[in-house]
Amino acid sequence: MHDGRSVEITAKKPEDAIKQGLEQLGVTLDDVRVEVLETGGLFRKAKVRLTVELDEPPTAAKREAEKPTAPAPKAEEKREPVKPAAEPKKSPEKKDDRKPADKRAAKSADKAKKSDGGKTERTEKPAAKKANGKNEFAQASEHDGPALKKDGATAASDGREKVYEIHSALNFLMSLLYGWLALCLAALFNPFIRLFFGKPYVLPLPTVLLVVLDFYLHGMRQMTLRFRDGMGLYWYDRYKPIAETLLNLTVSVALVGRFGIAGVVAGTVASTLLTNFWVEPFVFFRYGVQEGWKRKLARYYARYAAHAAVLAADGVVLWALCSRLPVRNLAGWVLRGLFCTALYALSVLLAFRRRHEWRYLWGKGLEQMEMLKARLKSIFQ
Repeated sequence: MHDGRSVEITAKKPEDAIKQGLEQLGVTLDDVRVEVLETGGLFRKAKVRLTVELDEPPTAAKREAEKPTAPAPKAEEKREPVKPAAEPKKSPEKKDDRKPADKRAAKSADKAKKSDGGKTERTEKPAAKKANGKNEFAQASEHDGPALKKDGATAASDGREKVYEIHSALNFLMSLLYGWLALCLAALFNPFIRLFFGKPYVLPLPTVLLVVLDFYLHGMRQMTLRFRDGMGLYWYDRYKPIAETLLNLTVSVALVGRFGIAGVVAGTVASTLLTNFWVEPFVFFRYGVQEGWKRKLARYYARYAAHAAVLAADGVVLWALCSRLPVRNLAGWVLRGLFCTALYALSVLLAFRRRHEWRYLWGKGLEQMEMLKARLKSIFQ
């Protein structure tokens, strides 16, 4: 065997590097020789070298050695001139129309038979059995099975553009959900405390707004985090938690003495805006989506701003109306929640009904409703 194509891949884990190398070379684990150059660690990446192994073509010396030799003439009693042995007739060579890959497979099988004395035949084994359970990543890469998360399997099979489309649709759904929850929380937080715990425990309006803002920012991160985790992009933002913790502690300690609870929540909001707000989307689009990532990242923030603007406008309208209609009992509290829901639904419908994500989710919802109807019909019939 001699070396063919060879690549060196770096990743967080050796398994991830081998998987990326197999995808880049377009081969399976049986066709390459794997060399682990660096195993990696907490602050170091793993590095492996994958070399495609090709069959060695037969040399002229081997072809001469394999030719049949004429038997040596026996000594005779009578001295007669030795007749030269007739050379065996060579049958005309048949043209081999097989593909190069089939030729290499046939040569490998012949060599295996010769080495075993013709008694046994070697059969190829799956990559997972050959590694005795240690190369589960190879089996998952071939079948896209349950060893990988759904988002990671989608990235490997359907392509990065499909990942971006699914992420956009689910992120749109998440923004609608957390926008509605944030609006209801801002309108119902203090009335709930006043009804069940008394007026002395009601929080100032700036503190409530900071709590709602922290809740909204946390919720808007979730879908990007899920895709980042599914695609295994932890390595690129490994220092983010350290910076986030230091900023949170510094700002919270600096403001808690003067503003109390509001200062602590402000520290959390500040650390989120200075780290998570831009690092996590950057990592996902730069290393996950890759193709046209700058344009798609700008579109992500533009849509983020549009959702925040709609939410802020609803909040202003809600504050102007609800300040004149205080909640006096539980029924009034429920009615205010229903009014928040109707206001937000109307504003979202007017602002986003023409978005591609809206039509995509609407179609998926109709499909699920049809499936549910068919299932219920089959149950009750």
